[in-house]
Amino acid sequence: MKLKIFYQENGKVKTKIIDETNVKEFPKNIIKIKQIKKLKDYFKISFSSYDDVVDIFKELNIILNTNLSLSQSIDILMQGNKNSKIHKVLLSIHTALENAQPVYQALKQHKNYIGSLPILFFQLGEENGDIKNSINALSTILIENQKSKKQFISALSYPMLLTVTLFISVAIIFNFVIPQFEHIFIQYGDNLPFATSSLLFVKNFFEEFYYIIFILLGLIILNIKYFYIKNITFFDKVIALYIPLVSQLYRQFIFYRFFLSLSMLVKSNYQFQTALKSTILIVKNRYILYQLNQIINTIENGSNISQAFAQTSLVDNLTIRLLHTAQETNTLPTILSNITNIYKQRLGDSIKHFSSAIGPLFILILSAFTLWIILAIMLPSLNIGTILN
Repeated sequence: MKLKIFYQENGKVKTKIIDETNVKEFPKNIIKIKQIKKLKDYFKISFSSYDDVVDIFKELNIILNTNLSLSQSIDILMQGNKNSKIHKVLLSIHTALENAQPVYQALKQHKNYIGSLPILFFQLGEENGDIKNSINALSTILIENQKSKKQFISALSYPMLLTVTLFISVAIIFNFVIPQFEHIFIQYGDNLPFATSSLLFVKNFFEEFYYIIFILLGLIILNIKYFYIKNITFFDKVIALYIPLVSQLYRQFIFYRFFLSLSMLVKSNYQFQTALKSTILIVKNRYILYQLNQIINTIENGSNISQAFAQTSLVDNLTIRLLHTAQETNTLPTILSNITNIYKQRLGDSIKHFSSAIGPLFILILSAFTLWIILAIMLPSLNIGTILN
């Protein structure tokens, strides 16, 4: 990605276009950094504010690599950012630095917007006096998370398009098509084909009881939410283990994020147990979180890493063997990086399998619905001659 750098030299503001990877070419006295977008970038649809969060911490990491202080870097970002929410986040960091307060405490008020990862890595960086490496790790993890989410959204785009098409088709057929044929259907009386009678029943049922249907759906959603809150660990276990296609994809995403964060922290010279305790904070699934806490307790009681992971059945035998190898050869950072790559590949494969399975399923549902509509409308029309005779 190309960056346009605004900097001051000999009392004048100058600009320079640099690739983001060429940190050594960054000039001094930077005023503002702006991404250079291509034409296609303006047509991209952002599905959430997550992209803005990723971009701002990515830019912060780039500026810090020019050897500017955190305070100077935040000042530069504040000058060049027009997003009101991001500006509030940067202002909180700026205020905390000015008042010599912990930045991660100031970021907690923005947790719903930025997520837990920035808070966690700022806390680790401030407690260990290595904020630059922590933000570098944070930037890497956020970028990888962003790629995974976009890959997943891309896999779901086709099924979602089919679903929207189905609902639009139902609305058009019920409101415009069926009324044109109802005078034909009346001629049949009680001798309508099953496809037609069932279609009319569904149409009339929705027209007469639509408000009851919406109320029931609302009650069902509220009840599910209530039971989920009361039995959150059970539901999290079901989501993680027992839903076809979804559970495998869900686990791969969690463990890819988990091992990526763990790997980045260990590479930043954090002790494994410290890195592990910090990393589990990003895991939201209560069942998996409980198992990870069991791993920590087992390690603290004297067991080695591979044995602790093996006792929970959270990861497969390959991961356990690699962790055992890491301990025996004292190559934990390298092995964790390899495990991360394995889970990244598995996540990509799971998304492809999910997409290849869910796509045909939606096509089958849409095809069955279309066939039902065609039979419901055409069968009475084909037999109209018999009725007239």
